[in-house]
Amino acid sequence: MIAGDTDIDDPERVKEYIAAKQTSNTYKEGLVQAYDHYVRINGLQWEKPVYAREENAIKVPTSENVEKLIAYAGPKYSTIISVFRDTGETMRIGKGAIEGH
Repeated sequence: MIAGDTDIDDPERVKEYIAAKQTSNTYKEGLVQAYDHYVRINGLQWEKPVYAREENAIKVPTSENVEKLIAYAGPKYSTIISVFRDTGETMRIGKGAIEGH
């Protein structure tokens, strides 16, 4: 990715490239980490830039969307979603959390 767009043996140009890239700070942080490995392996020197991760806002579904989800979910998941709806519990869950994996 970086190698095709800039001279990877010039840390200052790489820093400028990453800073100018139109993407999230989280993605830029990943590029910095990957390039930092390259720098260390190849004996280059650079001052690693810091990009603060952006917190993603939690999107709360509307009551209508929750009802649709319950209607289309199977018996197991509709029960779980109904409990969350009825108790007001909120939680980030994934399939593994529900199935206990």
